[in-house]
Amino acid sequence: MGLRIAARHTSYVTATLAAIEEGPHTMIGHGARASAAGAALVNGTAAHGEDFDDTFEGGPVHSGVVIVPALLAAAERWKLDNDRTMLGIAVGTELLCRLALTLPKAVHKAGFHPTAVLGTFAATFGICVACREDETVTANALGIAGSMASGIIEYLGDGSWTKRMHPGWSAQSALRAHALARAGFIGPRAVFEGTHGAFRTFAPSIEPLTDRLFDGLGKIFVSDTITFKPYPCGTMIQPYIDCAVALRRAGAPLEGIASITCKTAEGIVHRLWEPLGLKQRPPTDYAAKFSVPFGVALGLVRGHADLGDYTEAAIVDPALARVAERVGYEVDPANPYPAAFTGHVRIAYEDGRVLEHSQDHMRGGSAAPPLARRDRREIRGEPHLRRGGRSRPADGGLRDPRLRPGRPRGDRGACPRMTGSAPAALVTGASRNIGRAIAVRLARAGHDVIVHAGRDAEAAAATAAAVAREGRRAEVILADLADPAACADLVGRAVATFGRLDVLVNNAAIRPEAQFEEITLAQWRQVMALALDAPFLVSQAAVAALAESPAAAIVHIGGLTGHTGASHRAHVVTAKAGLVGLAKAMAHDLAPRGITVKCVVPGLIETDRGAGAPVHHASRKNLAGRRGTAEEVAEAVAYLSGPQSRYVTGQSLHVNGGALLP
Repeated sequence: MGLRIAARHTSYVTATLAAIEEGPHTMIGHGARASAAGAALVNGTAAHGEDFDDTFEGGPVHSGVVIVPALLAAAERWKLDNDRTMLGIAVGTELLCRLALTLPKAVHKAGFHPTAVLGTFAATFGICVACREDETVTANALGIAGSMASGIIEYLGDGSWTKRMHPGWSAQSALRAHALARAGFIGPRAVFEGTHGAFRTFAPSIEPLTDRLFDGLGKIFVSDTITFKPYPCGTMIQPYIDCAVALRRAGAPLEGIASITCKTAEGIVHRLWEPLGLKQRPPTDYAAKFSVPFGVALGLVRGHADLGDYTEAAIVDPALARVAERVGYEVDPANPYPAAFTGHVRIAYEDGRVLEHSQDHMRGGSAAPPLARRDRREIRGEPHLRRGGRSRPADGGLRDPRLRPGRPRGDRGACPRMTGSAPAALVTGASRNIGRAIAVRLARAGHDVIVHAGRDAEAAAATAAAVAREGRRAEVILADLADPAACADLVGRAVATFGRLDVLVNNAAIRPEAQFEEITLAQWRQVMALALDAPFLVSQAAVAALAESPAAAIVHIGGLTGHTGASHRAHVVTAKAGLVGLAKAMAHDLAPRGITVKCVVPGLIETDRGAGAPVHHASRKNLAGRRGTAEEVAEAVAYLSGPQSRYVTGQSLHVNGGALLP
């Protein structure tokens, strides 16, 4: 559902919308309606367009993007209830996974996309079951589907769009095959096993393992092992990105790389590795999704591979290109593909060092379910190595001293110290004013800085540039912290970027004005979400990573009005006052984890929101007779976040020119 909505304005969905006929059926994310086939085509194309869907280890096939659009359209057309619709989805998904097990590697080897070919049969069968069709109609429908199954993989050669439409095409084909059979049209009964049937046509290199179609049928659901991708790219690339991210977290330097070699399965070479030159420099953003070298480069350079990383700008990014052109492969005869999707990255440096990481599974599947405790820890930013993963020097390699774990801290038992070479800070609301000043001051103190902003990428980039001028690394992350999920995601990405987190500054806020009786509940909640809920949620997500720091600190940026009150700001005053109480409570709870929590309370500060106000106005507000500067606030934050203030916790430091003397 989310993928369809996210893709609704993309150029490929727009083109698909222009090519279909009108009708009464729902296209998710669009007000217009279409025929059943048209709706299935659009919904399937949108769901698969960014390659961020489910997959099946043993295939690979993407069941949800074919079966769900087909059954939703069928449900509307044939007035099916929820139970029949869900039954159709279940049996269609199971058949698609079992068909993939029946023809391992062979469909791809023949030049076809298994989801497109096998999905047509599976969706057809799901519709027939949901509609309670008899054996004759079902057999005919499957026979007709054999003449509609299609989908070549030539898109790999130039990054064109046809793979995006394959699931939608299969879904609409299934609807037509079922409708034809229901009307009496006859299809071949031996559509699978016949002399010219699907098995021989689409998988001529092997004898089909038909026992897998029936083994444990009705008792064992192989579809239970469907995997949900952590990255929006080709299925088998996923664990390679994980390996690259793990090496980056461990501090693997990007300078002095001689070569990067990945062990791989022979069965994926022709799709994800060759021609190697094209994969190292993908011609389009879509082609980059099917390039292991580009995925490895994203993991090593950026520490993540998100929707925003597969863009036209990214494929010409010099930093990514420098790494991608060094990535090559060697075929591992013992690789278990397609039974499991594995990853491996080995970095050889010019000075002789060799760093290596491998992973024997794909996250999001049975080995590492997306909702398992292990993955929830990762979302919150807790550093760990997943089952089957390891970062180590290869045999004979020299260990990089920056990757050597520190001694266990005496007050923390056996927990290793974090592995990044410099302390790292996350500053929310850092695109301008006080947030920017804090980010720059922390950089001057030696911190690498995550520059968070809500929407203003240009202003955030200016802050990052200022951090870089201080000689420290900076990474911009845009996130709407009014969304609770974005708070945890921000911390996870921050930790993935620098491999550690030492300082968190909660600065993001909004300060609207309204007379008390005119404040709506929606306005109240909007302020609370960003000014109070977000500091709570971001801090909570950051605890595990901060606890690994030798001098961890959380600093909330409060406000003078939270202590004095102010007219027309009941919501803002309440949120700022709440931060003071939150800091005190957190100080108690987090002291055993070695984390101090403080609050900085700015007074009247000169910012681009309030520049130019008369000085005499400020003089009536404080003893200094002027507005403060963002840099003065930043100095207070630098002190409270530094090792010199470890004896200070639960306190509020006022920077107000004497406007309030608590």
